[in-house]
Parts: sequence; C-alpha cells; structure tokens
Amino acid sequence: METADLAAPGRVRRLALTVGVPLLVLVVPLVMLALYGERLPDKAYIGRDGIYPQYADDWGTWGRSRAFAVVFQEAIYLTVFWYNWRWTEMQRFLTVLSIVTSVWASVTDLVDISSLVDATGPVTGPGWAIPVEVAVTAAAGVLGWWAAGPSPTPPQARSAPPPGVPVLALTSGTRAVFTAGSWSRPALAWGAAFLTLAVGLSFLEAERGHGVVLFGVIGISAILAARTLLRVDGKGVELTLPLVGGLRRALVPFRAIWFADVRPAGANPGLYGKSWGFGHVAGPGPVLVLYLTDGRMLVYSTRDAAAGAALVNGILGRERQGTGGC
Repeated sequence: METADLAAPGRVRRLALTVGVPLLVLVVPLVMLALYGERLPDKAYIGRDGIYPQYADDWGTWGRSRAFAVVFQEAIYLTVFWYNWRWTEMQRFLTVLSIVTSVWASVTDLVDISSLVDATGPVTGPGWAIPVEVAVTAAAGVLGWWAAGPSPTPPQARSAPPPGVPVLALTSGTRAVFTAGSWSRPALAWGAAFLTLAVGLSFLEAERGHGVVLFGVIGISAILAARTLLRVDGKGVELTLPLVGGLRRALVPFRAIWFADVRPAGANPGLYGKSWGFGHVAGPGPVLVLYLTDGRMLVYSTRDAAAGAALVNGILGRERQGTGGC
C-alpha cells in the first residue's frame, strides 16, 4: 500500500498564511500609535481596561502584552501545524482560524484606538463597531478558506482486500447498509469546560464580549459534535454529526479505501482527527478501521465492528473482482 504526501501541494502557502497573518495584531496598533500617538490618552483604555479604567496600562505595557499574545499564538500554530504535517484538512482549518482570529483582533484594535483619538479617558465604542467587525471577520474567513487551497484527491485503490480480514460475500445485485452511532465523553467534557469559561468571562467583558462569544461557540460546537453516526452503503463510508443537522464530517468513497479490519480499542479515546487518522474511539469495545489510500485511517468504535468491516470488504471485493491483494 504505497501512499503519497498529499498535503505537500500548497503546504508552504498554508504555513505562510497561518504564521504570517497574526503579525497584523502587532502591525495595526504600531501604525495607529505612529499616526496618532500624540493625540491619544496616556493609558490604553481598550477592552476590559476601558470598562475598568483603574486597571489600564500605559501604551508600552499594553503593546508588550499584545506581542506576548502573538508569540504564544504563533507557537501553538507552529506546533499543531508540524504535528499535522501530512493532514491537509487540519492545515486548512489552522489557516482559516489564524486569519479569522487575527483579523478580528486587528479590526477591534483599529476601532478601539480610533475611538480614543483626542479623548482624555475611556470612551464608549461606536454602535456600528460590532457589526463591522463581524462582517470583516466573516469575509476574512471566506477568503482564508479559498487561499488555503482545495483538499487533495486521494489516489484510487484497485486491489482487492488481503486474506485474513472479515469479508461478507455479496452477489452483484445485493444491497446492504451498516450504521452505528456513538457519543464522545471527552467532547462533552471539553464543551462544558468552554461554556463554563464563557460564563466566567461574561462577568469581566461587559461591553464587547469577544471572548464570551468565541468560547461559547467553541463549547456549543464541541457538545453538538459529540454525537457521531457512521453509515456504510453504496455511496461509501459516511461520518456525520446528527446533532448539527446531519452535517457530513467525511464521505470516503470505496475507491479511496484499501480494506477494512477490526482492532481492539486504541489508546486515544475521543479521537476525532489526527495526522494518522480520524474518527471516534471510545470505550473498551472493538474498533472498525478503514485503511485509506492517502495513508491515514478512519477509525470508529462500535460493538458491530466486525459486521461493518465485513460489509466494506465485501463491497470492495465485489467491485475489484479479478485483482490481487494489497
């Protein structure tokens, strides 16, 4: 089973965008301070410090805290990107996340600093600020998704499943469907943690609430994504999120599958996506494993893993009659 590095095309571009765009968070305030520094108050009444002016820092201290945040953010992005060096989808997600958060912070700083020009103390931000920030951030996210490039097309498998794996004998006219559902306790725990963080921040960010919105969305998304459904039918193997309106997480066509097998539960409960595979592993039961042509695996915990693997291999064997094993 030969596999290629499908993430190589466009990887340099995705990496450059992921680590380059956050520099806007430093450049925008520096430009604003250079242009209007003499017309700004002595303190940086921005964000929380605009609500509680007694805690406001001078502009130098505020700028250093911004720089520290950017360095910390860059370190996280680089670490996650390196860990997922061969996973295009995660790299695309990181690119969009980097662009969205950086543009959001930059536009917010631009509005906040502009509002302080010729002011002597804290001021109330303009009413149009939040709609503009949301619109610009959404547009940046769309552009970032486009700039990250398309997902690669995996090579096509042509060989039949190898000996020793479960196989369901299927005639040419036989149709069969396999379904399995599962909950992820780690996803539920992460969701609850982020919602708790959002509630805590709501007592601190009474004016703008960016952190409340961000962590609240992450928490709700994690809880909704905790329920997954796996389906095997004539179209391929589909992984969906039933609590998000049946949103499709992945549809793997049979041409992108070498074969299926069954393994004991792995050591990564709650797995949903990594460089070597994606899916969901939970509990002590068996795991259905699909070996994909892009070098990764789709894994899914279900008590009927053997039945699912047998159906996948039966379909693959029927479609690839007359070919040798992998």
